[in-house]
Amino acid sequence: DPAHVTGIAGIFGSTKSPQDIFDLLRASTAEMPGMGHDMDAFGMTTDDIWDVTRLTLEATVDTDDYIFSNGLFIGVPIPFGRLFYENYCFLCHGEDGKAINFGTGMDPVYVGTVADDNPWELLHKIRFGHPASPMIRLVMQNVSAQDLAHLGAYCQSLPQ
Repeated sequence: DPAHVTGIAGIFGSTKSPQDIFDLLRASTAEMPGMGHDMDAFGMTTDDIWDVTRLTLEATVDTDDYIFSNGLFIGVPIPFGRLFYENYCFLCHGEDGKAINFGTGMDPVYVGTVADDNPWELLHKIRFGHPASPMIRLVMQNVSAQDLAHLGAYCQSLPQ
């Protein structure tokens, strides 16, 4: 989905060093036209930018391995996805994924909505949590991206 791309192209197979990636993330677009990300301008500290560098190098996955181009997760919703949902998501999101409305009363957005509308975002959020929220980061629980694809497939079966 072009509206949700990071702008960091070509990370897979890159031969750039951690310092090279850090420099790209920190550099302004004036310093590196078409390449600089100017993360300093967004209030990120040197430590923050190193954290993004580590994330980029260590935790980036090719979502094509887990999500078909049509947006369907490559996973087994039942029993595998449901098991992960029951273990990690049920308590906050409820049995049907509608305990938290991310939208408005007139335009509700639930887990099932996000799973269908933007599975790539869902995969990222179930791996790393949602910013400024207590959401669990399943990557910290050593849950594999494939297991999260099973979870994503189950989430796509939830009501919108």
